[in-house]
Amino acid sequence: MAAARESSRYGHRDATMILIGYRHGLRASELCDLQWSQVELATGRLHVRRAKNGSPSVHPMQGDENTVGSGLGPKCNSRYIRTCCGMAAAMP
Repeated sequence: MAAARESSRYGHRDATMILIGYRHGLRASELCDLQWSQVELATGRLHVRRAKNGSPSVHPMQGDENTVGSGLGPKCNSRYIRTCCGMAAAMP
């Protein structure tokens, strides 16, 4: 993740997406399709729509994941998390 954070213009966003994808076992298509409406920052839950006939599920988010998106959803012009390039400014 450190390499992702340092290697591109939106490294913080990329590192955050890698972290979320790894922790929740998301496919690339599921990660790219992740929308702000699927994230409940107040309760720390992530609603995942599974690809390939998988069952939708709700995942608890850990503290560092929860603080990453805090307050960015309403400020972002896109419904997709991947296009909010300013995200993950709080990522360690």
